[in-house]
Amino acid sequence: MNGNSYTSDGQKSEVLQTALSALTPIVQLLLDAGINTHQLAQYVRGLAVTECSARLVQSGQKPSVSQIAAATGLARSEVRQHLANQLSVRQLATIAPRRTDRVLTAWRSEPEFLKPDGRPQPLRYTGTSPNFRELVRKHGGDIPPRAMLKEMRISGKVTEISSGQFLPSAQTTIASENQIDQLRSFGTKLNSLGDTLLTNLRAHPQQPRFENLGLAKKLTPSQATRVRRDLTRRCTVFSQGIERYLLDIAKEHPEQPTTQEGVAIGVIVALVEQPSQNVAEPQK
Repeated sequence: MNGNSYTSDGQKSEVLQTALSALTPIVQLLLDAGINTHQLAQYVRGLAVTECSARLVQSGQKPSVSQIAAATGLARSEVRQHLANQLSVRQLATIAPRRTDRVLTAWRSEPEFLKPDGRPQPLRYTGTSPNFRELVRKHGGDIPPRAMLKEMRISGKVTEISSGQFLPSAQTTIASENQIDQLRSFGTKLNSLGDTLLTNLRAHPQQPRFENLGLAKKLTPSQATRVRRDLTRRCTVFSQGIERYLLDIAKEHPEQPTTQEGVAIGVIVALVEQPSQNVAEPQK
């Protein structure tokens, strides 16, 4: 299948539902990291421009700003901006900070919300000025002050230091080295699995890549514990065997120069566990 195979509204709706499901873990990661949806949207728009441009090149055409704009739905001025690489990932981190972050920044920097020593002063929700309600009305956009306070307390950004008095939390969460390593591989793993699934959607029936998902959907807690332990052992043994196999293959022709591009081939093995009510039934 090519990129234009889904022509009916019903098919496009199915594609959209699939994309939304695939995006769920990414959105969860962004929320954990405090990255807002505007930043993600800007980067996705840039990826769409890059992908569309690459497809034109692969088909032997010279990328055209107008063609890319027509295919992606973006304005030509924005297409030009993305093609000129004016929006890098690092730059996107400064675009439209979350409103909670804007409120905290003002609380920690604007003189009217600071003590004489430069530290944030405790604020009551309302009453004597300055107060939290005034702070949010100045820097929280259209978010109601009460909702902003609730969100900031839930997320740990604000602490109630005494009855009705609030202060920005001093604690910050630092990711461990293990978490950083897992974060670095998060995108690689999702990208690799997504590439296999997308290839199978497009490929000729005789040329699919292997992929399979096996689930037992209604296990008791005691059964789940036993199955989790057994599957972890089996997956570990299998993964170690795959790694040894790939290393042996690589040693057959070490450092051999080649004029052809290399090929990456491997296997993703993961234990899947989720509440049974969240497991979608296959479409008939």
